[in-house]
Amino acid sequence: MEKILVVDDNELNCDMVCDVLEEWGFCVKRAYQGIEVLPIVETFKPDLILLDVMLPGMNGFEICKRIKSDPNKNDIAIILLTVLNDVDDRTQGVNVGADLFLSKPVNYKELRKQIEFVLNKKKKLADMESIDNICEFLLNLIKVIDIDLYKIIYEIKDYSLKLADILSLKEDDISKIKTGVVFYGLGYIIKEKGFTEEEIIQVVSPLKIAPNIYPYIGYSKELKIDLSNEETEIGIRILYFLNKFCKLKAEGKTSKEAYNLLTENEKDKNNKVVKGFEQIIEDETFMNDLFFGDILLKK
Repeated sequence: MEKILVVDDNELNCDMVCDVLEEWGFCVKRAYQGIEVLPIVETFKPDLILLDVMLPGMNGFEICKRIKSDPNKNDIAIILLTVLNDVDDRTQGVNVGADLFLSKPVNYKELRKQIEFVLNKKKKLADMESIDNICEFLLNLIKVIDIDLYKIIYEIKDYSLKLADILSLKEDDISKIKTGVVFYGLGYIIKEKGFTEEEIIQVVSPLKIAPNIYPYIGYSKELKIDLSNEETEIGIRILYFLNKFCKLKAEGKTSKEAYNLLTENEKDKNNKVVKGFEQIIEDETFMNDLFFGDILLKK
């Protein structure tokens, strides 16, 4: 049974809406004050909140903002109930993450229709696999097919996220890199089976994220990429550098040796990808020295 929290400081209106919702088969809880809402959300864990905007203490916009900014609660659907028709107020509702608006007084036919729409949408999203789960599945698949490639892809992914953090990349860029690196590994395996780049692109084309991963899945180790070229996507430049770095490590080079081999040309050191990675190597070297120094002291 789906759970709905109704929030309205007009107790009569609140109780009427709750009675109707219970008649429709929902499990319902009510709150008359804005300050009551967040504690109730913690314990009741509603699927949907019908939230009046004009509340004493804490208004509906602030409540909506707090819930939608919490990664553990942002999947809760919120319909704002308002007598406000001002464009700025509607815009504020959108900005704080409201799923829908309904005007007061409530039209029950419209309310039922919109509740069903929002809850069906929520269910479909819940049933969808997250991109992180898909990437984890592909990593496991690569591991089964080629353990050596898996180790390289996993290391590239790990280093790329550290580098993205140092470079203060946007969340969208980080997501593209995480996904792109894994699909690069998949593309590598498919190419080894003799498929062309065009055939590989056709395989992934049904995915919504396909346009983001085309540059990665079509990436070739034979490509020569200028790391300083800002017109080349930052994720591709990171993949190009880390792919060579991790393969040198797989051949037995230390991190420092691999880094030095890749940056023998002084020009290569004057771009943000290499400079950022230099910090990672310095941190890694420091931690290794600290660890082994500690072991020697204990001996």
